[in-house]
Amino acid sequence: MQQAVGSEDADLPSSVFLDCHHRIAEVLNTSGMGEVIEKLTSEWEDLKTYEGHGSLDHLGRSDVSQILNIALWHEARG
Repeated sequence: MQQAVGSEDADLPSSVFLDCHHRIAEVLNTSGMGEVIEKLTSEWEDLKTYEGHGSLDHLGRSDVSQILNIALWHEARG
């Protein structure tokens, strides 16, 4: 990580933090939530691209319910 240009003096991440991150990722992937998160992240990125770069349409044509469903992960709970 310290071989990247400009990162020679950067502190390495905590090994405890990395271990915690790894364990949470394993739980999410094993439970199937990894796929849900990936789907919602992809939908959010598509929404930002095709719905005015994350902004509401100034003429009121934005699908606010879709924005809220994706942003608040309503579909994942439903």
